[in-house]
Amino acid sequence: MSLLSRLFKPAWQHDSASRRLAAVQESQEPALLEALPALATTDPHPRVRRAALQRLGDLGLWGDRSRHDADPELRDDARRQYVNGLIGADTELLPVAERLLRVEESVEVLEAVAARARQMALRRLALERSQRPGLLADCALSDPDAELRLWLVGRIDTEAALRRIADQSRTRDKRVHRLAREKLEALRLADGDRAVAEQRAQAICTELETLIHALPADGLQRIAAIEERWRTLPQAQDSDWQRRHNGLVETARAALNAHERALQAAAAAARQTEQAA
Repeated sequence: MSLLSRLFKPAWQHDSASRRLAAVQESQEPALLEALPALATTDPHPRVRRAALQRLGDLGLWGDRSRHDADPELRDDARRQYVNGLIGADTELLPVAERLLRVEESVEVLEAVAARARQMALRRLALERSQRPGLLADCALSDPDAELRLWLVGRIDTEAALRRIADQSRTRDKRVHRLAREKLEALRLADGDRAVAEQRAQAICTELETLIHALPADGLQRIAAIEERWRTLPQAQDSDWQRRHNGLVETARAALNAHERALQAAAAAARQTEQAA
């Protein structure tokens, strides 16, 4: 570098960190604006790097510096800026935030976004990459989006988390409560819980008894659905419940068929009366 070049080099290349900092904060020169990404990563002084980062406002660069900057304080500051940017991302920034989240490896970042992001799409993306049952249960109980809460319950397969969700959602979210209870019962059935199997068998038999008395128009279709559910109860099928179930199904089908024949006969009689009149 010539003596003239050293004497008249740009302020952001000055030996003094304070001069470089002032230039990064204030200069509008195109060459300075073009140099900001390099200054944010390579300037020797952390205050200059921080100023360049702040001026750029690049979410991806904040994330990069949160992992790779040499200064621990700047790494911490970059992490805060990065997480806050993901959490507060608006619709315009959403594609950038999604791209960053898809490659994010930090559990801390993913869990912060999962719990607090403004955009539902970002919360879901972070939750897809999270495995901790406690976090999934927390969000299943507190996320503002009803469909996302249901989706989360569908992902959870630990008895403790499902029991917690079922208990705490009882008066807050009927759909979440019902799904958590169903999954909890399914887990217990898979583990051979005879009491749960018998409770389910009792509920199914009660449903068949109701059909016999109500004789709904879609009764036969409902019986088919009930029998499909019954087949998931192997323990009940080896007990007195099986005989009770079979008898109720036979009675319900006979009652529904007789009811349908009576309706058809009544309709035919009405038509004959009209024709004779």
